[in-house]
Amino acid sequence: MQQKVNSVVVKSEPENTTFEDVQILKGAEGLYIETVEKIGTDTEGKDLMQTRLTMYPWETIVSLSWTEPTLIEQTKQAIILEALQDIEGFLEDYESEEDEEEDDTTDARDNPKVNPYE
Repeated sequence: MQQKVNSVVVKSEPENTTFEDVQILKGAEGLYIETVEKIGTDTEGKDLMQTRLTMYPWETIVSLSWTEPTLIEQTKQAIILEALQDIEGFLEDYESEEDEEEDDTTDARDNPKVNPYE
């Protein structure tokens, strides 16, 4: 899910790099940060801007900060929703394991289709 963050701090040498008011995407391998950079000027003197999406491995992320009340609420809701989905997935796995155990413990002697003399 794409999300706005007021501040992202990334480890880099010699100083940490801070990105302000950027869009991010959380991936399994790291954090994707969308930035807009000035790459020059046109013939009329207007700035030429380029959008860039860069992935930073999770090991290099120092912090994410939200300061706007609406962003804070959205982030809280996203975290709670993700936790609920994790719990739901765990319960589904648990129920399917329970069903498999019940199938394995069914005694063939109780099955009318099974001939005990064969």
